[in-house]
Amino acid sequence: MVSGREPVERTVTGEVVVLCEYLRALLMRGLASNCFDRTLCGVVESELVQVLKLGLICTSDAPSRRPSMAEVVQVLESIQPDIVIG
Repeated sequence: MVSGREPVERTVTGEVVVLCEYLRALLMRGLASNCFDRTLCGVVESELVQVLKLGLICTSDAPSRRPSMAEVVQVLESIQPDIVIG
């Protein structure tokens, strides 16, 4: 959503890179801005980080740790309250 990358990619050496794992590692190292799609210029970086974190929570291996759609909408509205969805 914010990276512009495929969910699973292969490197030139044939290594498989799972996007969620890659993004989690960047986030933990404080390098989240390295993953953002450059076509999203003009979007506030802190908002992109919040959307990235939400996306990673939504892809948790444990379904019980994933937010409901109502919670997702609530978080998105708090990130950017002026956006009209729908």
